Amino acid sequence: MKKLSAVLLVALVVLLSVAWCVEHSEISESQFQTYRELKESELISLGWVPAFIPKSAYDIHERHRVDVSDVSVVFRYQPGDTEDIEASCTVLKGEGGGTKSYRCRHGDGVVVVMLSGDGKGEIRSEQ
Repeated sequence: MKKLSAVLLVALVVLLSVAWCVEHSEISESQFQTYRELKESELISLGWVPAFIPKSAYDIHERHRVDVSDVSVVFRYQPGDTEDIEASCTVLKGEGGGTKSYRCRHGDGVVVVMLSGDGKGEIRSEQ
């Protein structure tokens, strides 16, 4: 009985380890200093980063899951560079300090864009 319990315990640990590895292997992360570097990476043309990200974006940190349309992009941008977002998205609300939130179609899903008046931006898949 002890051998059977030990074998089952080892099998469970192996199964959980494999599940954890599979879950975490499907996450891709990238960093770019400029919008140009991001564009050259083809993440925009492949649909992982929305095309309406400000052209002035820099210090860009992108993360996505390859098995689902789950997008997360954090970046800095030049305040006022919102033309593409304004044209592509619906304003959700304006907050103090010049922060605005938008709801945007992206691929088959929806993302929320948050732009602060001090030049910080974030794009996340809507949950």
